[in-house]
Amino acid sequence: MTARLRCCGATITWSSSHKPPLITTTMRESVTMREIWTDLSRGTRRLFRNNVGTGWAGGGQGRKAVRVTHLNLAMARAALREGDVVVPGGRPLHSGLREGSADCIGWESLEIEITPAMLGRTLKVAVFLSVESKASSGGRLSATQRNWQQQVQGAGGIAIVARSAEEARAAIEVARAALLQPLAGS
Repeated sequence: MTARLRCCGATITWSSSHKPPLITTTMRESVTMREIWTDLSRGTRRLFRNNVGTGWAGGGQGRKAVRVTHLNLAMARAALREGDVVVPGGRPLHSGLREGSADCIGWESLEIEITPAMLGRTLKVAVFLSVESKASSGGRLSATQRNWQQQVQGAGGIAIVARSAEEARAAIEVARAALLQPLAGS
């Protein structure tokens, strides 16, 4: 017998069997993303929420949005319902970088020591950072998300997929070490 409990964005599943009850927790993607975003935006790292979508903006020149009410609904097209908003001269307004781009973007600052032969200065470099969060129970990258990840990595940035803040931190450290590794050999 299995039971599920949803609470605070998490699903707790337990089963009663011959063994002691097994409790697992799965978090929704939005909860995972918020945890990663807040936990990793400190120190040498800055992450920003990257909402991707399309809305509608008005045509300007004094034109204002009009809320459809029961009084003017009869005058509106049959497709409209009470509560709809009509945006005169509306045009699409796109937000975010592009479809497939990660949930959080930002940078990872690296300090690279220049050898005495190279003036003995420490150079600080910001590397583009892209973090795609997925629900802790799974979730796969879409083709556009996979393409985004390949483009960021191909340009020398860090692009990871994570299901928790701990997983994100570990993946960033691996990517960071890989970026700095060629420099250690010089």
